[in-house]
Amino acid sequence: MIEKICDKIVKRMLVHQLIDEKRQEIYHYMLQVLIEKWIGYLLLFLVALLLGKVPEILLFVCSYAVLRKYSGGYHCKTFLGCTVLSVVTSVAVAFAAPVLSGYVVLHRGLLTVSVLVLLLAGAVNHPDMDWSFDEFSKAKVRSRIMTVVLFIIILLLMILKFSRSYIVCVSM
Repeated sequence: MIEKICDKIVKRMLVHQLIDEKRQEIYHYMLQVLIEKWIGYLLLFLVALLLGKVPEILLFVCSYAVLRKYSGGYHCKTFLGCTVLSVVTSVAVAFAAPVLSGYVVLHRGLLTVSVLVLLLAGAVNHPDMDWSFDEFSKAKVRSRIMTVVLFIIILLLMILKFSRSYIVCVSM
């Protein structure tokens, strides 16, 4: 269905000479990715509203999306699979955070291990990403930078005595 919508939009763009015919496939792909991301985020927000977990899911998704952009990793084969996995993961984090926040030593231990793994690995080149050597090298550097930035944010949240549950959401 999304593909058909993108087809219609791109055809109209061609008719109105807004895009070059040679770049039709690129615009179709970019539009499809954009629509799918918006649908995914909208669905996550609706689930968060229904569950009364808006801050938790918003904090998790923001920190995870920023890091995930550069760190690579597992990619689902379909939009539906990606959406379902994203919603399930976000909901699991939102409900696990209050529990894990009660175990400060465990949380900080897991955080330390996670930061170390991300700093050592940098990024993972999943076959569906298929980064070139140069793209992969840049992704590793960016992933490490984002790991340090997120770690500093988490430390600041701890120093400012934000809710432990919210801190766990950012750190997961």
